[in-house]
Amino acid sequence: MPEHGTWSDYDRAAAADRERAEAADRERAEAADRERAEAADRERAEAADRERKANASATAPPKSSAPVQSVIRPVRRGGTPQRGWPVYAVLRGRQTGIFFSSAERDAQVLGFPDGVGFGFRTVEEGEEWLALNGYTG
Repeated sequence: MPEHGTWSDYDRAAAADRERAEAADRERAEAADRERAEAADRERAEAADRERKANASATAPPKSSAPVQSVIRPVRRGGTPQRGWPVYAVLRGRQTGIFFSSAERDAQVLGFPDGVGFGFRTVEEGEEWLALNGYTG
């Protein structure tokens, strides 16, 4: 018989089992808290992505799957590219279509992601280029 106030082997084993079970419960609770926090972080990130995509699709025109065809500008006798085109076609920009000054074209294209606009001699050339590149506006 054990003396009064001392732990028997059985008592020590039972106490150790309880401590292990409590530690395992704490670890499970901490893991569950981490999972909940990670899920909340993922949901916030997905919501931000959805909002960013919704804002981007509301401001950006649909992109054409056809590649943009480049325009070869005529060269003057001196060998420098001609300046001051009378007509500008904007394929991707804040607004798309035909414009009649470089300032109007620049206002639509500059600072716009993947903005595309070129100068042409005639409105028909600009419209033809837009049509070739999938513009339907």
